[in-house]
Amino acid sequence: MKPGLSACLLSVLLSALALSAWFFPAHAGQVEILNLESMTRAAGLVFAGRCIAVERVEQPQAEFSALKITFEVEKGLKGVEDGSKISFLEHFLPGAPAAKQRGPAPYRQGQSYLLFLHPSSESGLTSPVGMGQGVFLLLEMPDGSLAAKNGLNNANLDWAPLYQGSIPADALFERIIFLIENNP
Repeated sequence: MKPGLSACLLSVLLSALALSAWFFPAHAGQVEILNLESMTRAAGLVFAGRCIAVERVEQPQAEFSALKITFEVEKGLKGVEDGSKISFLEHFLPGAPAAKQRGPAPYRQGQSYLLFLHPSSESGLTSPVGMGQGVFLLLEMPDGSLAAKNGLNNANLDWAPLYQGSIPADALFERIIFLIENNP
């Protein structure tokens, strides 16, 4: 094959690949598993609190629906104070068909959670860091203490391999405070 012809064919092939990526964009099939340090660094807000309200909010100017979620903060760890109330907007199942966006709320009123939330976007939306990784359900143990467990059964939190499953909430809070103080 002539050198000029092979360069031309290579150019056409690369152009076709570039155009196919533009016309058929890739969709993420996985979310990167984050460790606790990465989650803490990426979060704009980290707090434990009780969900007191979940309501659907229409955003006609932005052409999307969101959930307005309100929490009573029981333990503010980053970006929020103990005892305050905080509300944020979360787009439920982004990119899903409209029918699936009307599914059950991701938070239950009256339930306590530890949340790692991204800073709010220009549109006012936020989401948990690492999707389900940044939402820890807080449960009362038989001895009255609290334990925390996220959607990945606390996998990859790296500092507590003995805690696969529920982690004592106090130990998790202490580790988060340490990471905030030592990773500005």
